[in-house]
Amino acid sequence: TVPASFTQFERQALLDAAEIAGLKVLSLIQEHTAWALKYGIDGNTDNFDTARNVVFVDIGATTSRASLVTFSTEPDKDRANKTIGSLEVKAFAWENQLGGWNFNAKLMDMMIKGSKEDPTQKPRAMAKLAKEAERVKQILSANTHIDAQIE
Repeated sequence: TVPASFTQFERQALLDAAEIAGLKVLSLIQEHTAWALKYGIDGNTDNFDTARNVVFVDIGATTSRASLVTFSTEPDKDRANKTIGSLEVKAFAWENQLGGWNFNAKLMDMMIKGSKEDPTQKPRAMAKLAKEAERVKQILSANTHIDAQIE
């Protein structure tokens, strides 16, 4: 897979490197298309009555990416009780200046505003705060609510 932000030059360099390494590349797939394929292969798109839009979000340390993919199924005319699935990447966007570190900083700001004392002048307190912000972010990636508590 290749990032969608890769230029044609970067894609060609990757193909050249693969050839030098003795690899035969059949096709380059953009990462967001690979995410969508994995989602569909895992059976998450079986038996949709109508087309379904799914947004895939990838928040790295310093960048964020999102893609909108439409999944649909239709009956297979050649095989009874079988369906044919399809996907179409409708949109893709990325932001090189927004990532997980930005979320951590915002979480830390919220925690500082909610604290009784100002921890910004205490390196040990700020280290604990940074660790808790990372923990909160990770938990919120799979949950809608969390209670955070710092000593």
